[in-house]
Amino acid sequence: MHYHFSQILELDPDNYLTAGQQIKAPVLFINGAWDEYTSASDATQFSRYLLNCSFSTIEATGHFLDMEHKAACNDSKQALMQFLQPGEASCGVYRGVHDHRALAF
Repeated sequence: MHYHFSQILELDPDNYLTAGQQIKAPVLFINGAWDEYTSASDATQFSRYLLNCSFSTIEATGHFLDMEHKAACNDSKQALMQFLQPGEASCGVYRGVHDHRALAF
């Protein structure tokens, strides 16, 4: 794990933050309201670097969202499904696949 942290600390923030501007697909950030690692307000800072992003906060849960309790699991699933539902593309650059806005892996 120490090696992983060392790699991250060695990265040049300008490289990966500006690379986010090249992401054309919609991006959803889901945070727990009690997340001490990445707060919901911290996540919204990514809107400066990503052109098409949205945010969802899951109440009464921390960093591990769907693993913390059943209600958080259901709320996480609902937020994700609402994001992935077929809908009209918000810009001409991104075209949905098989009428879906986005795909999750």
